[in-house]
Amino acid sequence: MAGARIKTRAEIPGASYVSSAILAARVESVSHNTATLFNLIKPVPGDSQRFQSNEGIVNVVPRGRIYRLETLSELDTFKVELLRRPTVLQCQFRTGTGMAGCPYFPAFDCRLGTTESDWLIMLNQLHPKILSRYQMGIDMIRKAMVHEVPCVLQFNFNERLRDLMVSLVGPSAENHSYFNCDFAEMLVIYSGKSSRVSDPKNIAKSREIMFNFDDISNNDVLLQTAEKGAEIQIGSPQTEGDLKRYLRGWEFSLSEDPSLEPRSRYSYATAGRMFYDLQRTDDIAESEM
Repeated sequence: MAGARIKTRAEIPGASYVSSAILAARVESVSHNTATLFNLIKPVPGDSQRFQSNEGIVNVVPRGRIYRLETLSELDTFKVELLRRPTVLQCQFRTGTGMAGCPYFPAFDCRLGTTESDWLIMLNQLHPKILSRYQMGIDMIRKAMVHEVPCVLQFNFNERLRDLMVSLVGPSAENHSYFNCDFAEMLVIYSGKSSRVSDPKNIAKSREIMFNFDDISNNDVLLQTAEKGAEIQIGSPQTEGDLKRYLRGWEFSLSEDPSLEPRSRYSYATAGRMFYDLQRTDDIAESEM
């Protein structure tokens, strides 16, 4: 589980030129100061542990949310919303000794001896490592819908974030033997001709499609801390210039008119070109420093 520690924005030379796939922040940091995530989200009234979008600039996914689709039109709407703004997942990390100290149950998954911490994970929908999976998954479920084949599509970040947990949680987790991450996924279900069901496992003969984002590395993740949030000068509501100043390589829909958004036309080739352009610009910026 050991690996290079994820750097904070202050520790990265030329940080304003860094294009990241994921921004991660502890819930308590954002609750204390929403500027930690650039005032893009705010606590739900009466519950400082749950969040909602501020001005609709990002998609905030509640824990356990399932997107149920019945028509291709609904899929098109889902795709537009997925690609026009970042998505924020409200996940939970669990670390600790678990039952690893017991020789009779070395792999027993148990909550005993674990510590829970709530995190907010913001996904860059246009980063090539994410966009390519989004496009592929949507194309695959579209084909299933055309043939009326029940399908379960999952964009799952749990395993990758679990592997990055030592870097995210810090040195206190390095001596732990149990690591887990929950609720860092998006689940899309098409039930075909069958009736709606509450559990995707009950869909008879359903096709299961899962993307785990295994190639997201430490260098693709930026950790936002309360200390950094205190240094961020950004208004609410935000302007596109404010956001671009801090989040180069990210795009936010500040318009509610989908006809003005070309996001649904992004392809695998687009993702590759964007990745190349971002890298080339980053190299030029670093050489000028």
